[in-house]
Amino acid sequence: MNNKVFYPLLAVLLVVPFVMIGWFWNVLPDMIPIHYNINFEPDNWAPKATGLLLIPSITIAMVAFLLFIPRLDPKGNIEKYMGAYRGIVLAITLFMSGLISMEVLRNAGYNIPMDYMPLAIVVLFAFIGNVLLKVKPNYFVGIRTPWTLESEEVWKRTHRLGGYLWVFASIVMIPFILFTPTEVYSRIFVVYIALIAIIPIAYSFWVFRQLKQENV
Repeated sequence: MNNKVFYPLLAVLLVVPFVMIGWFWNVLPDMIPIHYNINFEPDNWAPKATGLLLIPSITIAMVAFLLFIPRLDPKGNIEKYMGAYRGIVLAITLFMSGLISMEVLRNAGYNIPMDYMPLAIVVLFAFIGNVLLKVKPNYFVGIRTPWTLESEEVWKRTHRLGGYLWVFASIVMIPFILFTPTEVYSRIFVVYIALIAIIPIAYSFWVFRQLKQENV
């Protein structure tokens, strides 16, 4: 993805939430939910200025940092998959902008089901899982454990497993979100998050130990 497409699209995604907030400002309640429990029900509220403007502002700061990261990579490996990396930046920006836009619509009185939130998370993880298969060793992006950073072979095997796991687990999770009650899929969702987080870390340690024993 070249600069002529990437930066204008990124700018649009960053601006949309602010446009939405400004458009619906007068009809939004003074207090809006800012946190949800395990069943994706609101359990904490804040003034609308804080609750709605904080997240898109943080998103801008986060995107600025992500755009600067390739310059900090001492290995220069991010440059080798810059197209995929920019895809990650756009996906994260779309995710954050989409969440705040949906929250604006919900608080403006539109009937937006809360299922959109876990579904968006699962789709994002599936996309990132696909990108993990292409990520080369670096200090900023990917499954960074002491063992993947120590060995390029451990990095390669861990990201192959992690990439396929994130994609497969996300695909399996989607029907639960779409076709089961919230109280059912919300608990399965916790297991899903735990598995995709813990398995690659444990696997990287196991591969490192295996390779170390083979080299003894």
